[in-house]
Amino acid sequence: MSTQMRVEDAEGSRYDSLVRALRPRTPDVPIRQRTADLLYDAEMGNRELVGVLAGAEEAVFYSSRTRYVAAVELTDVGPNLGAARPLGQAVGDANAAFDRVDDQWAWTNPRLDG
Repeated sequence: MSTQMRVEDAEGSRYDSLVRALRPRTPDVPIRQRTADLLYDAEMGNRELVGVLAGAEEAVFYSSRTRYVAAVELTDVGPNLGAARPLGQAVGDANAAFDRVDDQWAWTNPRLDG
């Protein structure tokens, strides 16, 4: 198996597990897939998706620019990035974001060590 195929399989598995974690929010698979796509789209630039909290009502992002961890409400049109709930600041990296969250996780980014 080529390295590219392994990377594509890992990304597909990551995506599928995220779609499953969004199930409490909606049983409709196409809506969960769209929400997962929007979460990945929001991960651009200096934002990294850390995970989705239990109940799938909020996602947690880390900003490398501001070194801030925030919970973002998930709405029917995707993550509401403008109304983030701060969870901590002066966080060294995305892996340290796990220390700032007291809630249970429904899904965590497998690229992180949390």
